[in-house]
Amino acid sequence: MNWFSALPIFTIGLLFNCCDARALSLEFDYEFEKKTTEEAILGWGDDVLATLPPSLHERVPGKIRVRFRSWGQANQLTQPYCASEASEENTADGPLFESYGRYNALRNIIYINSRLLPEILLGPSGTRSFDCYHGNFYRLAMATLLHEIGHAYDALDLDASVGKSDTQSRLSSTTISSDPSWTVLDGFHTRFLGFRYPMKKNRDLDRLPSAHAASNKRESFAVHFEYFLLDADYSCRFPSHQEYFENHFGWTPDGGDCTATYEVVSQQSPGLVTLNPERVYQVRYLMAAPGQKAETRFGHTMLHFVLCAPGTALGPECLEQEEEDIVLGFAARTDDSPWRWLKGMLGSYDSMVFFTSLQYQLQIYNQFETRDVVSHPIDLNREQIRRLSLRAIELYWTYRGPYRIFSINCATETEDLLKAGILSEDYIYGTRRTPRGVLKRLRESGLLLETEASLFYKSDFDLTSRALTDLYDAPQVRRRKSLHRRIGKLSIDERRGALDRLESELASVVRFAEDLPHAESLEQTMRDIITLGQRLESFRLLEENIARQQNKKLAYASIKELKRLARRSETMTELLERFRYLMLAMQAGDRDSRPGYGIPLRREHGPDRVELSRELDALSSQILSLDFQSARFSRWQEETSWSNSLAENRYRVLRSYADVAREVRIEIMNRTVAQFPDKPNSAVRLMLERQFGSGSFELTRISDARINMLREKTKSTPTITAVLDAPL
Repeated sequence: MNWFSALPIFTIGLLFNCCDARALSLEFDYEFEKKTTEEAILGWGDDVLATLPPSLHERVPGKIRVRFRSWGQANQLTQPYCASEASEENTADGPLFESYGRYNALRNIIYINSRLLPEILLGPSGTRSFDCYHGNFYRLAMATLLHEIGHAYDALDLDASVGKSDTQSRLSSTTISSDPSWTVLDGFHTRFLGFRYPMKKNRDLDRLPSAHAASNKRESFAVHFEYFLLDADYSCRFPSHQEYFENHFGWTPDGGDCTATYEVVSQQSPGLVTLNPERVYQVRYLMAAPGQKAETRFGHTMLHFVLCAPGTALGPECLEQEEEDIVLGFAARTDDSPWRWLKGMLGSYDSMVFFTSLQYQLQIYNQFETRDVVSHPIDLNREQIRRLSLRAIELYWTYRGPYRIFSINCATETEDLLKAGILSEDYIYGTRRTPRGVLKRLRESGLLLETEASLFYKSDFDLTSRALTDLYDAPQVRRRKSLHRRIGKLSIDERRGALDRLESELASVVRFAEDLPHAESLEQTMRDIITLGQRLESFRLLEENIARQQNKKLAYASIKELKRLARRSETMTELLERFRYLMLAMQAGDRDSRPGYGIPLRREHGPDRVELSRELDALSSQILSLDFQSARFSRWQEETSWSNSLAENRYRVLRSYADVAREVRIEIMNRTVAQFPDKPNSAVRLMLERQFGSGSFELTRISDARINMLREKTKSTPTITAVLDAPL
């Protein structure tokens, strides 16, 4: 006999309560054929009510009816996708998902799938277990009921009880899921053409607690509500959501022993980077000037996290430690193909969070794209900085949305993140869709720190233009587009000729510097060294720009040819898919390979990124070594080989120059200290910088330790000549 053989079809049986003297109670409106069944259900209901926040019991007095009912086509309970070996289409996490519970707001009834009843009766120790979701079917049944109670609580629209403002009350139709503070935290808050519409942008269902969370704002709240109450690790996986629930209910559930991790992946480094909110001194609005390409005409928006070095207290001195700074940016992931406007307009690209170092971003924009970058300080308190940092980490591990160049772009994504961190009612409403618009709104909202100057990072346009004129006698270039086009047209013969001329200049300097202690024109040799160093730096700058252009062309050509071959060869298809996986894993942090949801815990380690980096390098070399039999690809590959050969010669010249320059600098320092033994170190340093320029001794630092060492040698030798002849 099944569990419902004794239930009349058109009659309602006895009603019995599961309340335990609480304001909120549950009514199960079926009669069961055994007393033990009734006790098991009541015990399960008590377990559910015991997990609810006390304030929820106070706000929702009365009873909620619970009815077990069968629906769906399956004859037995479907296991969650993570615990099933079936295909995705036939599992609980796939498109044919069979829900375990439903809530009827009009009748205030919760329906529970009757197939959960056998698992409830087995109890927490006898039910089937699995290594995902809530661990076993008994807790999954508890989560289902909590999920539906969350819907019931959300449908009450308790504006007065939760202290919403008048503006929020007019816009709200639910208790939490329409609260603007919740919607910006959960990624639903968006405006278009003046109309407010909640739309879930996240496509990364694998890192959400449940696929239900992506369906609509009410389901997203209910999913997070059940995990907040049942999962002890929730505070580490979704810290910003945890904080919202704690503030809303004025209550914290019994916590687990999870350890929060602040690790993200830096795009240009195989190692993990730590974005610890306690080390973030300041968050700044980083804006790149408009570029020459159509997709960059409005500029680019980023967030600049100013981090203090370990052991350094939070303070203005952290602004000088730029090597520690991290930049967050939203960008379209184009995989292995150039940008396509139609895809960018239709949302075919994924909008993802990328972390890099500040120096890397400055190299990209200042040097390679010759675009100015400005960092504006945002006036945030410590709580807002902490919330913004945690939400940034959440988005990195859990977010992958559609990139639409006119509606969901870097500016709107950055502004949504700022809203989630600031949580100011004056700033939440309204959206700007350009980098300058976001900056203007920050200024109008009084969120820019006016007492501190913005940091301006000037582009290398003038330097690159002068380098082109100096090395290749090219006419002066006034436009970025013309500059990049002229650099791209430099032939290998022109570049070799420029390096040969620099090598000849180095040889002439070496002849003058052969007998440094007795050289009569040591100062002139130093000035020649400085001039040669500037020309070598200009040559390096141009060569790095050329190499970047050639590498991008070669990479695109390689993948294009590999795609063509993959249509006819299974081996090439596997090679292409592995290459794509490694590229995404290096950029996006191996999210798909990590268990769990949300921010991964420390015990949930993905593949070793160093090993992945090595495999990617080996695979790239393998792809480039394939014979594609394409004239264009062969030409780009040949140009890249020439550039690599030229780079080896350039490194050889730079090493020779560095050796000679170091000897000349040390000799000048020796003479200066020996001639002025009584002058303080600061005076010696100022004298050298005034004579040869502040950057002339950058590689050979004029430190107090070095000057004091030279003074000791001066005291132990009777003549200046002996000092000059002594080794350093």
